[in-house]
Amino acid sequence: MELIDTDGMKWAHIHANPLNLKMSNTGYTVTMNASYAGLFTPTLEGGILLSPYKFAQLHFHWSQDNETGSEHRVEGEGYPLEAHVVLFNSDHETFENAITKENGVAILVYFFEIHETSSVQQLTKHLRKVKEPYSQIPLDTISLSSIFPAITSDIVTYFGHMANQCNHGVLWLISRTTLAITEDELAQFRSVKLKFDRSAVCNSRAVAAACERKIFILNSSAEDKDKVLHPLPGAINPKRKAVQEKIGDKRGSRKSSRRASRRASRRASRRQSKRASKK
Repeated sequence: MELIDTDGMKWAHIHANPLNLKMSNTGYTVTMNASYAGLFTPTLEGGILLSPYKFAQLHFHWSQDNETGSEHRVEGEGYPLEAHVVLFNSDHETFENAITKENGVAILVYFFEIHETSSVQQLTKHLRKVKEPYSQIPLDTISLSSIFPAITSDIVTYFGHMANQCNHGVLWLISRTTLAITEDELAQFRSVKLKFDRSAVCNSRAVAAACERKIFILNSSAEDKDKVLHPLPGAINPKRKAVQEKIGDKRGSRKSSRRASRRASRRASRRQSKRASKK
């Protein structure tokens, strides 16, 4: 992984409210789609982007456990939820045309860690209404910046492909700052019914090998240059928690054993004292 610095990327219209906004269960994931007035579609440009990239939609990937929900692994570790903000190259005019091109799509990636608070409560509170495949609901309009941080730097980036209905090139832009989600919200994602298996609680795809792909950290922050992601303060790591609880149980068991041993020793000492006084 290499560090590179370029002129910064910048957002246009990231704070614009759409004309309408809807949440849909596509049968494969939960998506958010929006339409904007005229030229006010959120657009990312500059830096390593040779053309402006416009917002197309956002969607989520999850699974039945907290280690395999994300479609990327960071130093071998998975995350319970991964969000994709999909952008298309404006040179190709439409998203449908862009996905047929090698440079047509860029995807912003946000990883989520379990926390007592939430970064996306304004979205997850509606998940119960789209549990069935192909269901959709209109939402009150909110800006893209009110849902996800408008990242322009401190990004892990590489070029890959998206293998699903089509096999198009994707420029991946991964935020090094993770977001928060609660256990209850993850349960809501896992209750969404999917088309390919109505009992399935997983829509994350298998992780492909990095092979010889070049991976870069773009415009890294001054801190944590030796780390891939910045840890989320207060995040609850289920594996770490289980280990700590196990250690706590062992410590508690040892303390109980020592207390019991001391009590037994005191009882034995009192019995011996009584026998000695009788003699």
